[in-house]
Amino acid sequence: MFGRVVRDLSESAVNIREAITGEGVEIQKDKIALEAMKLQVGVDALQLEINKAEGKRGGLASMWRPGIGIVCMAALAWQFLLSLWLGLFIGLENVPRLDDSSDLMTLTMALLGMGGLRTFEKIKGVAKT
Repeated sequence: MFGRVVRDLSESAVNIREAITGEGVEIQKDKIALEAMKLQVGVDALQLEINKAEGKRGGLASMWRPGIGIVCMAALAWQFLLSLWLGLFIGLENVPRLDDSSDLMTLTMALLGMGGLRTFEKIKGVAKT
């Protein structure tokens, strides 16, 4: 199956290149659009196969997003709650804190954005899994 998809993809790419550069036979706009759609279908089929293979692995491979979320949550909890409580309420001195939490906030906001996009896909019914 992969050989046929790759062959179709390469033929489509050659046809599109010929149409853009003016080499070979003149190709009409409809034919270019058809070739582009074939190319996209082939890419989607390959991505589907990759997704299936990754889904079968289980374990950490399927848990990387929740794992990163847990690490970010723990780091934020330490930075803004636990270290302050240990210093203020318990009276511990020299509680270690992050000097600069901007990278942590960037990662956390990116994860929240991706989670929002995933939720939007599920609501619209376009999520693949």
